[in-house]
Amino acid sequence: MLNSGSKINYGIRSAKSAERKMMCDLLHLLHSAVPAYHPTQYVGMGSKYFADFLLFHNEFGFEKMISIEGDEANISRYEYNKPLGCIEIKNGLAGTVLPTIDWGSHPQSVVWLDYDGSLERYMPDDVAWLIGNIGIGSVFFVSLNASVSDTAKSKPRIIDGEEVIVLETSKKKEWLKERIGDYCPTDIDEKALTGKNIHRTFKKIFDRMIDEQIKKRNLLSNSQKCVYRQLTFIRYRDGAEMLTFGGILADEAMNNKLIGQKLSDKRIFILEDRDAEPCAIEIPKLTYKEVQELLKRMPLADAEKELPTLAGISEKEIESFSKIYRYYPHFVQAMISN
Repeated sequence: MLNSGSKINYGIRSAKSAERKMMCDLLHLLHSAVPAYHPTQYVGMGSKYFADFLLFHNEFGFEKMISIEGDEANISRYEYNKPLGCIEIKNGLAGTVLPTIDWGSHPQSVVWLDYDGSLERYMPDDVAWLIGNIGIGSVFFVSLNASVSDTAKSKPRIIDGEEVIVLETSKKKEWLKERIGDYCPTDIDEKALTGKNIHRTFKKIFDRMIDEQIKKRNLLSNSQKCVYRQLTFIRYRDGAEMLTFGGILADEAMNNKLIGQKLSDKRIFILEDRDAEPCAIEIPKLTYKEVQELLKRMPLADAEKELPTLAGISEKEIESFSKIYRYYPHFVQAMISN
């Protein structure tokens, strides 16, 4: 969906805000675990809010940042709103922009393909290009809408010698096949495209393609071989059901260090097991006063079996808060004038 920023203020989406902070934490942990990890470029899709660009620049000091914007009609507005001089806006879809980026000058990059629509063929195509071209030690994340539809379709039919339009409802698998073509697994069933199964199904489609591209890359390479090591798999909902996954292209030394570090034990959203269920970001709706009171009781001790009690707040809300309180979004209303 081009120009989705006109409908959604990406700066104040609660779960998305928490997710960005999680990705920053992950990258900090990655740098601590692998000293050779030192990215110098960030590539994302900033829309007109550039929330991730500001955060990543402040946290990591990226001086080369590229925002891919496919909304040509509003490109001047994106240029006007970019908050940093080091951000370069490249107009076009990711599939056409990615090959034009200077990856050679930045052997390690962080790339976030933050799509707002549901799965389409160009998405795994974009990731396939990345796998074949970004440097070893680069990290990428992919976000997309995790929904499918029994789409009502208009099809012409001949009835009593006349062509008439008949509405038909396609099955979910047919819907997916139409969107992603031969990326659609032949063994997929309707259940895999229902409810919480959708997140794993979509990621498996990417996983299968990633594994194939890694094999191709290693066959063509005369020097360093690489592996894809998953680092995160998240589901969240800010209106639409969304998923994010991603990882690092690592050489043998990097991969061995990461295996030894066991990052998955350090954060709930770091999932290196590619068969694991996604980490659900659930943001309880709490008042400022409630948040401050709960913060006084955080972090919970590992042995603490009973959750703290607070009048009117459910155990589920307290449990959700205890898992993500370090990333809990805080929004304030302010009036700024020159």
